[in-house]
Amino acid sequence: MNKVMKIIKRHWKKSILYFLLCLQLCIFSCGKSVKVTSADIPKENKLSCVAEFVTFPYEELKEESAIIVKVEVLDELSSENSLTDYDEGYGLMIRFCAVRSVRVLEVYKNDRELAVGDELQVQEPCAIYKLDGEYYQDTMDDTPPLQKGDTYILFLDDGTENMSGKPSIISCQNGMVELNQTISDDGFFDVSVKAIVEYESDMPEEEKESILQAKEIYEMNPSESEKKVDIQLETGKGEVDISLGMKEEKEGVIGISIE
Repeated sequence: MNKVMKIIKRHWKKSILYFLLCLQLCIFSCGKSVKVTSADIPKENKLSCVAEFVTFPYEELKEESAIIVKVEVLDELSSENSLTDYDEGYGLMIRFCAVRSVRVLEVYKNDRELAVGDELQVQEPCAIYKLDGEYYQDTMDDTPPLQKGDTYILFLDDGTENMSGKPSIISCQNGMVELNQTISDDGFFDVSVKAIVEYESDMPEEEKESILQAKEIYEMNPSESEKKVDIQLETGKGEVDISLGMKEEKEGVIGISIE
């Protein structure tokens, strides 16, 4: 009889231990967050908010920036790196952003001890969040999220007044120059051109200054170019060769093409 009781107790203890292990695994699984990325969001759930904010011409953008860096993006936009502020009373998402990880490739302006190779977290005006059982991707003024593996010149503030407390890209696309795709329709072609010319080119100083000091830069067809300069853009994935064409219409007005 004692032997039978010992066997029953032993099996009972094993059953309890097994039950507790299963319960622990269940709790862990239920509490684990699901990582959702842009690729998981259906097209109809990709939103864009209209926002009013100040934009800056190139020289003023540089002055407004606490940090100007060339970076390679290390992660992708996801629900895990997104922050949101939802107002239950109004039923509205009143604030959102994402905190993205980038690697510093070059430092052009620096209000902190940043060095080449450092990992930096920056705030962008995009987020992925769950609302009423569905996931959405939201952004401001159609600003695309930073793309993992791509290289950008970013104009950043100091982060002190931001939702995340991290340096933020100034005025959405105004402070973002993508180097993997230099022809842009974001409305800030002049900023892209001047940033590339100042930070990435070794063109003669006289030509460089004429572009940097230009009051107006417009995008023209490459066939209209009167002069061309070859520029090598150093990115995290190697070199990107571009040809920059120029045509000076009148003093302070220059047509630029990029191929």
